Amino acid sequence: MKSDAKDEVKEIKKEPKFDLKDVEVEDDFEDNIEGIVSWKTIELQKPDKDDWFRLYPPDLEKGFASFKKGIITIQKDARNNKQTFLIMGNKNFRFKAMKDLKPSTRTILCYGITSTKMPFIWNVNFNPDHELKWHTTSLGCAKDACTKCMKIVADKPNDTNIVITAPNQHLFPKMDMTKFPSYEAAIEMAFKGRIIFDEDHYAYQKAMGLIA
Repeated sequence: MKSDAKDEVKEIKKEPKFDLKDVEVEDDFEDNIEGIVSWKTIELQKPDKDDWFRLYPPDLEKGFASFKKGIITIQKDARNNKQTFLIMGNKNFRFKAMKDLKPSTRTILCYGITSTKMPFIWNVNFNPDHELKWHTTSLGCAKDACTKCMKIVADKPNDTNIVITAPNQHLFPKMDMTKFPSYEAAIEMAFKGRIIFDEDHYAYQKAMGLIA
């Protein structure tokens, strides 16, 4: 036992001599260092009014048209807080869920990154039967954001959005998309725990009054 304790004492590393040069962050500190970012969550939200952003379609040739259309619904989660859920499944199930779960809406799942390098999924809602200014202005902004740095600000008194194009496009940082989650992974992370895939899902059951 004494021998083991002695060995343990030997393993304790002596604290290095303090030297300010090992503390200071130089201007080129990040040069030649490969950063590894492990994304665990992706924000599900419309860009904030203070955010400059761009959208990144999964297919550059198809551009905005390559973003997937889906159905979302606002339902209560396990804590009875209202949340946005994504409906997933075959066509028949999605159609039935859209009828059963109110409110629900069709949406375009857009993938963007802010100028501060924060990725997000933005639900750009649309209604093929009614044109709302909220929807048309969001849609116009989203299409422009595939090639330009944009900002969108809600104008609640007029039920619309104010869309702003950045004056100095060259100042928006170029993004290395290999360091961000893929489009599919970003959607999955944004809706983590909030994907309705069958009628037994607790949110579906709550909405139908089958459970409290």
